[in-house]
Amino acid sequence: MNVEVQTRQGIVRGARGDRVVSFKGIPFAAAPIGDLRFAPPAEPPSWHGVRDATRYGAISLQHLDGLAATIPGCEWAFYHPGAVQDEDCLNLNIWVPDMASDTPRAIFVWIHGGSFLAGSGTALWYDGANLAAREDIIVVTVNYRLGALGALSVDPEGTAGNNFLRDQIAALTWIRDNIGVFGGDPAKVTIGGESAGAMSVVALMCIPEARGLFRAGIVQSGHGSLNTTKEQALDVAVQYIADLGAPETNSLTALRALDTQTLLDAQERLTGKVMLPCRPVVDGEFLPATPLEIFRAGKQAQIPLLTGTNADENSLFTLVMGDVDARGGLPGVLSELFEGADPVVIEELARMYGALATNDADALTTLTTDRDWRGPLDALCDAHADSGSPVFVYEFTYRTPVLDGALGACHALDIPFPFGNLATRGVSEFAGDDKELRPVREATQDAFMRSWGSFIRTGEPSGPDLPSWPAYRSDQRTMMRIGTDGGLVVDPYRERLDRLSELMSTAEVFKF
Repeated sequence: MNVEVQTRQGIVRGARGDRVVSFKGIPFAAAPIGDLRFAPPAEPPSWHGVRDATRYGAISLQHLDGLAATIPGCEWAFYHPGAVQDEDCLNLNIWVPDMASDTPRAIFVWIHGGSFLAGSGTALWYDGANLAAREDIIVVTVNYRLGALGALSVDPEGTAGNNFLRDQIAALTWIRDNIGVFGGDPAKVTIGGESAGAMSVVALMCIPEARGLFRAGIVQSGHGSLNTTKEQALDVAVQYIADLGAPETNSLTALRALDTQTLLDAQERLTGKVMLPCRPVVDGEFLPATPLEIFRAGKQAQIPLLTGTNADENSLFTLVMGDVDARGGLPGVLSELFEGADPVVIEELARMYGALATNDADALTTLTTDRDWRGPLDALCDAHADSGSPVFVYEFTYRTPVLDGALGACHALDIPFPFGNLATRGVSEFAGDDKELRPVREATQDAFMRSWGSFIRTGEPSGPDLPSWPAYRSDQRTMMRIGTDGGLVVDPYRERLDRLSELMSTAEVFKF
């Protein structure tokens, strides 16, 4: 049986499922085509009659992420079977529990990851039905523009990048204005995301234009240190435009006349030359400063934050890198990664991290996980906690047995757990389907769903029948381990991270 709801733009028809009613492919902004290509999102269109919202809308144009092609099953963390790519992709999906409620429900808005180059809000692993039904909340997933279409900076023509963030704000604005007719409380919106989606959440906490559109944030495998300057963004745009052969003057007009495949192919060539070319741009206005600077000044949204990392985040990237031993072992790879660093620093890093692992590949994973994830996140959490806002930190420790255990608790492995989607297509290929670890997987999923549900409803991940989860403090970095190893731990990495930061600063390569 279908269900019809009157939004500000018109009537939408959703589908009643087993325990939820879903509404899919609802536009939250005008189609970003023609003169709106590379422009900020415009007001959503209205329609007459009833709009079918029983099927997913289009997802942003993209090439399949390299990791998704490497790891079994991971393509379903990026989209759904039969997904259609189109420039007209600004739409969202809503799952509402199919039962009466005396009070409006809290809302969880999910922003997908994918390096701002790939992914979608329609991925099978993000299906919101199980989380919505079990935790009695409304789940919303969002599609936004990716790659050059969402991030290109062409300032002389009046655009300044960050349109993917503006798309997310447009979606949140639509939710504020319309979620009430779906039974939601617009004052109880929690935004969450993983990887690039998590970086988006942190950026949104720092953008004045987004203030008041959400009351809490969930940051899974993210932090505030993956940004770019306005000058760097313009340099990337110059390279992109030159590759396309567009004129330096009136380049925006020329780019708007090109077909999307040409734009996408040029973007693919650019990603081979520039690492992560699409990032939040610190332009001094829309995003006034780096998120870490804003957090340390106490000027971010003062909201509860639930955040954490996976224990072996970078094992995926170690795997893609290839045989560490063939590249000179840990010292050889570190010399490549930190080109020009003092050999004494390389030697100490190799000794320090080599002692933590049984092989050089695992040691490299631990080092780069500390550098890229744990260190930057601790810096962000310290600043948020010191400004007086509650912070709750977790570490995901379930280690997948696939690929002979080489991945451990890798990046993106946590995604299906809070959504309750372990039985979804592709998950068992990534997370494992062996009987021995099934109780651990199910207990991990249960812990995620209950804690996330509590946080979305109340702003705290603990409550009746849940473990006590004290707030994080900068002088006592308490974290909850969820997975193979569970329970509270206090400051397990401070000494190591402090020394790594000192060494990276000395090497003039990285500092958090």
